[in-house]
This record gives sequence, C-alpha cells and structure tokens, in this order.
Amino acid sequence: MRTKGLVLGCIAIVAMLASVSVATADDTADMKDMIKSLQSRIEKMEQEKAGTIHKEEMAKMMKEILDDAKMQPAMPKWMENLTFYGDFRLQYRHDHRNGRNGVWGDPNLNVRQPKDQNRMRFRLRFGFTKTWWDKQMEVGFRLASGDGALDPNGANPSSTTQTFTDSFSKKPIWIDLAYAKYQPKFAKGLTIIGGKMLNPIKSRTLVTWDPDINPEGIVVQYEAPFFGDFKPYAGVGFWMVGVDGAMVGSDGGSTTRDITLWTYELGAEYQINKDMKAFVGTTYYQYDHVDCANAASANYIDPNGVDNAWLNASGNNAADYSILEITAKFDWNMFNLPFQIWTTWVHNCGDDYSTKKNFGQFAFRGQPGADRHFQNDPNAYGIGLKVGKNEKKGDWSAGYTYLYEEYGSVVPGFSDTTFGGPNAKGHIVEGRYNIDDFLTIGAKLMVRDHIHTDDNTALFPNNTNHNADQFTTVMADLTWSF
Repeated sequence: MRTKGLVLGCIAIVAMLASVSVATADDTADMKDMIKSLQSRIEKMEQEKAGTIHKEEMAKMMKEILDDAKMQPAMPKWMENLTFYGDFRLQYRHDHRNGRNGVWGDPNLNVRQPKDQNRMRFRLRFGFTKTWWDKQMEVGFRLASGDGALDPNGANPSSTTQTFTDSFSKKPIWIDLAYAKYQPKFAKGLTIIGGKMLNPIKSRTLVTWDPDINPEGIVVQYEAPFFGDFKPYAGVGFWMVGVDGAMVGSDGGSTTRDITLWTYELGAEYQINKDMKAFVGTTYYQYDHVDCANAASANYIDPNGVDNAWLNASGNNAADYSILEITAKFDWNMFNLPFQIWTTWVHNCGDDYSTKKNFGQFAFRGQPGADRHFQNDPNAYGIGLKVGKNEKKGDWSAGYTYLYEEYGSVVPGFSDTTFGGPNAKGHIVEGRYNIDDFLTIGAKLMVRDHIHTDDNTALFPNNTNHNADQFTTVMADLTWSF
C-alpha cells in the first residue's frame, strides 16, 4: 500500500503544478482522467503480482510432493523389464470313424470298437520374459499343462492339452519353455537362441511341425538389414532329439547313439507395399541316427512303433529323414481385412529303404529285396487360406487348409498330430471370434483319410485294413489370454 500512496502523492503534486501553470477547466478534466488511468494500471499490476506469488506457491507444493514420493519404497530392481503372460483354454473334442473298428483300444478286428469318442480338455500356460542391456538379451520361461501318459519320461511334446479323466485326479504341469535370446545392436539382424524355445523355423507349416512342439537346442539366424523392404535371411540350428538310443547292427552287436537334428535355412521376405507382403523360404532337416532303438526307453525313434509313444504310435516310417521343405506365403489387405495364402512342398531325400540297419525281428524293414510295402512315399504338400485377425473385441478370422502327407515324407509325431499324419490327407476348416479383447471362441472341423488303405497282412497281421476308414474331428474351445 505504501507504493500506492507514494504514486498517488506524486500524481497530486503533478496535478497541483499543472493547475498553477494551466488554470483552465478543460485541462483540469484531462488531468482527472489521467489519474484514473494510472490507478487502473496500479490495481492490475497488484493482481498480476498476486498471481505470480500463487504460481510460486503451487510449484513449491509440487516439489514437496515429488520429494516425498522419492522416499517411498521403489519397485525391486529384478522386476524391471519383466513381462508376465499366459492363456487358459477349455476345449470339447468329438472324433468319429466311418468304420466298424475305431482307432481306440485293441486293434484286433475281432474286438468291436466304438465309432465315436468324446473328450473334454483344458490347457493352461503361464510364463514370463525378462530383458537386459536395452532389450539385447531376453530370457524366457513358461509352464504348461499336459498329459504325460504317452511318454513315461515326460509330457507329450506335441500337446499341452490335459483331458478330464482319472477320477478327478490332480493334473501335471511341465516346463514348456526355458531359453535365452541374444540380439546384439552391434550386429543388427543377428539372433542367437539357446534352450527350449518357440519354434524359430521361418518356413515351417503343419506339414513339418505341430504348433505345440518347442524344440530344444541352439539356433543362429541372420536377417540382412541393408536392402530396405527386401529382407533375406539365413540360419543354422542344432537340436537334441533323443539320447542314448541303442542301434543294433547287422552283425548282432549294438551301440548307443544320440539322435540329433541339423537345420539349415535360407529365404527372404519382401514388403511390396503397405498392403502386400511376400515370403519364400526353404529349410533342410538332417536327422542323424534315427535308426536307433531302445526297448527300455522312450528316448528314441523306433522303426516299428514299439514303445515309441513320445513320437507317435505309427513309429518311424522311413529308413532315414533328410527333409527338404520349400514354403511360400503371400499377405495382402482387401475389404479392410488381412488375407494370407500359403503353400508348402516337402520331400524326404533320405527315403532309401536299402540303407536301413538290421533290427532283428524288424529286419524286413531294411534288408535289400525285402517287401517294402510303403516304398516311394517321400513327398508331402499343403495349401491354406486365412482371412481376418484376432486382436480386439469384435475381430474374427477364418481359414481353410488341405494337407497331403505320404508315408515316408515327415517324421511321425512332429507334424501336426491332431491331423494325424503322415499317411494322411484331408481338409481343415476353422474360425475364431473375439468376444472381448482377451476372450475368444473358436471351432475346427477336420475330415481326413489315409493315403494307403491296405496294410500287408504278413507284416501287420492284427492291423488288416486298420486305416481304411475316414476320420472326422470336431473341436470347439473358449480361450482367455492375458
């Protein structure tokens, strides 16, 4: 207020001096107007000063709040860059066979089997990923449900589905993923993964790999970043399939071998424009020592399906597996929907029965001049079309697939086991709808036949025409992802 009084005093003195020098009434009126204007300016200056003081007080208060927050307990260091995820699925499955004898139970023709089978199942998966060094290093781990009944040494590798059975027994949980991945920034495009991992083979389809199989080993892949929208890649992988398989030689002696797999990849992806993308890739699979067998263990590939549940009851169909796979895909957008069409061709270059070792009672499978009932069956192929996507509420997708897998084309139990190859051909129709962002319903129909429908009765006396009938499978599920 002192400032205001001082200013008013000065104004008064100026007014008096002005009145002495200029004594007219008009000049006095002008002076009064000037005084009012100065008073208005002074009041405005005082209001602005009060606002400045208020802002300073608010800033001081916010600083005190932030300082207090720093004193609170922080998130543990190990939880930084840690992501949890998983899913839960309920599934109903119905299988029907158009024949007198079903595929379940005793294969003897004299035992009447049911045509229909109904199952309720669930799947539960839960895992996490942790990253370091600006996301250059990633470690992942996941647990999953699964029925271990097919393999006394562990869970079925091609399924994380658990059937409701065994008098309401507790259900097992298995290690589904355990890996480390390194993508150094100094070598952009390079990826190194070791452990039990999601399948990294870029050209894989249902013909060569079941979607639930997570291979175990180490893989090095490189995608060249120098060509813009054209991205060529190459990779090599080494995988452990089985350990200490017993191999019986033609001289009656035996030894042990680890069953291993080398994979060699080459291909390219090309982003034609924002709505079109093309992919071509090839992979060569070189299996070593697949002719090993051990009746006391499931860790082998049995030549005739004896004690070989971890792969498939149909056993090892070829003398050797050196598989060439070529896959092409084309993605595009149309009608505001994503489309994809794909095709693949597979050839087993190692399907040479004359190289098979002598397996005692199974020697007929490998001796030169023996009855090779499924000779010259090294090829497989598939084609598929998909439309739509499932990301948020209201999204939907639908697809159609045709598969043809000859008897010696792919390793039994590694190709899609729900479809049931090799020695199978047929159709798959499926669809999925998002009820909510993280909740979907889906349905799948499979109709398949065997390529060969007349087994050699001398070699398979209990299985005459055991695969002569058509199989139909219907599945429906509800899936929550988080």
